[in-house]
Amino acid sequence: MDVFLTGATGYIGEAVAELLVARGHTVVGLTRDPRSSRASALEDAGVRVVAGDVGDPGSYRARLAAAEVVIHTVADGRRPVESDEQLFAELLALRAAGRAPHLVYTTGCSVYGAHCHPLLDESTPTDPDHPRARLEAQLATSRLAHTIVRPALVFGGHGRSSLLGRWLDEARDGVAVFYGDARKVWSWVHVDDLARGYAAIVERLAELDGEAFLLADDAPVAALETYEACQRAFGRTGPVTHAPISEEAPVYQVFDRHEIVDSRKAQRLLGWTPRATSVMELVAALPGRTATHPEL
Repeated sequence: MDVFLTGATGYIGEAVAELLVARGHTVVGLTRDPRSSRASALEDAGVRVVAGDVGDPGSYRARLAAAEVVIHTVADGRRPVESDEQLFAELLALRAAGRAPHLVYTTGCSVYGAHCHPLLDESTPTDPDHPRARLEAQLATSRLAHTIVRPALVFGGHGRSSLLGRWLDEARDGVAVFYGDARKVWSWVHVDDLARGYAAIVERLAELDGEAFLLADDAPVAALETYEACQRAFGRTGPVTHAPISEEAPVYQVFDRHEIVDSRKAQRLLGWTPRATSVMELVAALPGRTATHPEL
């Protein structure tokens, strides 16, 4: 399969690109800096890395036309809604010309907004006021061939942009501040398992038009319990300070509640089963004496 991947040097994009190449697919990966060390590593793995910006359709238009499937893993931090709408418009123009690739579109559990559902699955109503839920709705009415991926909280791998990575960095640096509801329980998904989910979709495209998939492992855990485990991994046994969620980074404020995910649809339709270590197992295995963490 000829795959065009946005966010190729990002946290999720790297894992997806490397796995797809290993499984025999041809991957062209978009990045703003094709000279970075991460881009070079992808090139060494067999990914063709090209320069471009999701906010500039002219920089990737020709790549769309040459692809059988587009995997969109990155959100434009400057204009997230507008840039995705431009991507949709480019795909619609290709469709009008008689050829449009299948879009695998990444959102996340935040599309449910400030919900009160004890368990999230694909039938749970999304928040109509959430920007990414509105983008999902646009896709649903566009008649573009598409599949939606909603990951739980992602961990594992290098974890540079993961919440778990931040928590471990805080523990290393002697910071112990937990934000928001101490009772909230979250589902997680290892980045390698997530990449296998994307690969399963790519290899079943004809069956999956219009589908959405939640991807998480089967080990939800209290967020505070995970945070305290990160502290222990670096030998910190003192008390954790609690702060209001309003002081947390905005991207995580929406998760100040239970985010427990049911992935049985992915298991049934994709044959996907989480295989990687759980978040608590990973943290427990980290050497607390070291100043760095080899995997997050």
